[in-house]
Parts: sequence; C-alpha cells; structure tokens
Amino acid sequence: MAVKVARGQVTIIDQNDAVSLQAFIGSSQPLTQVYNRDNNAYAPSWAASPYLVLTPSLFVSGQAATDQITSVGNAATLTAGVKSGSAKWYKNGTAIVSGQDSCTIGAASAKYALTVKAVDTN
Repeated sequence: MAVKVARGQVTIIDQNDAVSLQAFIGSSQPLTQVYNRDNNAYAPSWAASPYLVLTPSLFVSGQAATDQITSVGNAATLTAGVKSGSAKWYKNGTAIVSGQDSCTIGAASAKYALTVKAVDTN
C-alpha cells in the first residue's frame, strides 16, 4: 500500500508590518512513490538516475523576486537572506549529513538542494 506524505506551501504574515514569507520545496520527480509487492520495487526508483532532487525556496515580500535561500544574510548590514550553512535537511528527526545515507546536499550556490540516490525502506 502506498503511503503519501503531505506537501504544501506555507505563508506567514505578520499583521504589524505586513511582510509575508512564502516557502516551498520544488521536486524534480513525481510527488508520489509507489511500492509494488510483486517485484519488490519502487516506482519511480531514485536508486538510479534520474535521482530525486528537492530544492527549497523562500521569498519575502518587499525583497523583489529574490529567492532568499540563495541570498546570504548579514545582520550587521541588515541584508536579508539565509545565514551561510544554516539551511539543514532532516530525516526522521535527525539531521542529514551530505554524503551519508545516499543523500547529497548542495552548497549555498546550489540552493541547498537535497539529492536522494536511494530508495527509502523506512
């Protein structure tokens, strides 16, 4: 039986200053993976190319059309963006380390994209 994990978009609005945040995760593959008991296989399989690539995005109103994930923030100069190295991915509550568990995390210039090169049997 297939298990579907939720997907959506979050918008946070502070009524005091009317700044809104829009965050979402883009996917290079279909959003549903199905397990076939007859041949013990997942479709699509991410164990071979094309791999699953998840790409986060964060947009802030008043910051033009700049994706804040790729912008390096600086509190001293009040520059909006993500602190370099602060974007993290988690699996079952544990931080994913790039190069382990068949996952690779891109650098800030690659928008911290998570590449999954395996089938998750958990």
